[in-house]
Amino acid sequence: MEEHNLARQNFIRRDIGKNKAQVLAERYGGAFGVNVGFIPEYLRRDNLSAVLSAVSNYIPVYIGCVDNNKTRHLIHDLYRQTYRNGTVYLDSGE
Repeated sequence: MEEHNLARQNFIRRDIGKNKAQVLAERYGGAFGVNVGFIPEYLRRDNLSAVLSAVSNYIPVYIGCVDNNKTRHLIHDLYRQTYRNGTVYLDSGE
């Protein structure tokens, strides 16, 4: 997380230098008392297997907070691969 994100996104000064996905996962997981997973790197087609193995025993809820269509399509593909009754995909990116 970089300083310019403070004015545009929901971060505070002590978040600078931390991974944005991790900060948000810890913040909202702690607030709601649930385990929120995150991927601390750019989502690419070659690292989707890590996500697939992480959600294999759960009904996943994907929350896309991305600002580009390429990654949005990857998340949608992941959603389709892991869909079972109750799976949710929310796209809240720009």
